[in-house]
Amino acid sequence: MSGTTEVNLEKGFRLDWNDVRVFLAVGQTGSLSAAGRLLGMLPSTVSRRVEDLEGRLGAQLIRRSTTGVVLTDAGTWLVEQTASMARTMGAAERALRDMDRQKGGRVGLAAPDGVAAYVLMPKLVEFRRQHPDIELSLDCGLWPESPLLVDTDFSLDFQEQGPGDVVSTPIATIHYAFFASPGYIEEFGAPRSLAELADHRLITHVGHRRQRSAWPGQAKALDELIRHRFETNSSAAMYVAMQQGAGVGCVPTYMSVYSKQELVMLDLPPLAGIKLWLRHHRAVARTGRARQVKQWLESVFDPAVNPWFRDDFIHPDQFGLGAGAAAAGLADVG
Repeated sequence: MSGTTEVNLEKGFRLDWNDVRVFLAVGQTGSLSAAGRLLGMLPSTVSRRVEDLEGRLGAQLIRRSTTGVVLTDAGTWLVEQTASMARTMGAAERALRDMDRQKGGRVGLAAPDGVAAYVLMPKLVEFRRQHPDIELSLDCGLWPESPLLVDTDFSLDFQEQGPGDVVSTPIATIHYAFFASPGYIEEFGAPRSLAELADHRLITHVGHRRQRSAWPGQAKALDELIRHRFETNSSAAMYVAMQQGAGVGCVPTYMSVYSKQELVMLDLPPLAGIKLWLRHHRAVARTGRARQVKQWLESVFDPAVNPWFRDDFIHPDQFGLGAGAAAAGLADVG
């Protein structure tokens, strides 16, 4: 068996969701015993189910140790692919039990932490004023071992794929470009080409690796040439590091609005435009409160109001924001 992400799914092969659910519990708890307690199974049964799944996939998913289990690259990949499926299926089950038209109640939303913090949260006050009876929960995926105690009704994801009964709708295009603080530019100068950029201090986000298929070849080549790299899995840490002058980063162009001119786009071509998808089970949108949340999300990402979400690239200098509007922040400009 291989420890890579090469998973053999032959034509006609169908995953047994029960086995996947068992493996997902192992991956999220890090222990066969803990997974067994969670599922009400003996550890030996859990181990056998995982081994059966590995045999059918032709890939090693976990490595056993004296302190528990460690996911292989293939196991990590499968957890990433199936965790959102599990949340969606849970939300679907809840929606089918709760096919009411109530406008109040809990609605679960999952989103990448950068989108959540810099796009959604500035609009939360407005949402709560308009819908005081809706209890909105937001899962940014940063603490998988401590999930929110609510199912996910909607998810914002850079991957379109999902279970066949999930509706995936493109809601925005996120344009990535290189930014730096004025302080960094003053101290180190501004790179004039991607080749010159490789010699600068770069700040990168590990999440970009999951989107590699959407990035152009020059981005992959640059990634291999970077000499001075600070890497993080936190969009907040990345922003603060850039704002303090620690390096250059490739971030969404909407950050120029949030940063209130603390970050400026370099005179380099934009690197990529990646689709953001809104996903939900068909049954979820039948509840009144879910429809209200969906309409709110569509308004937040409305490209007619927010040009940084258009399919075509718009330079931040053309966002149409004066200094006063920029200082007011996203809460006033969308």
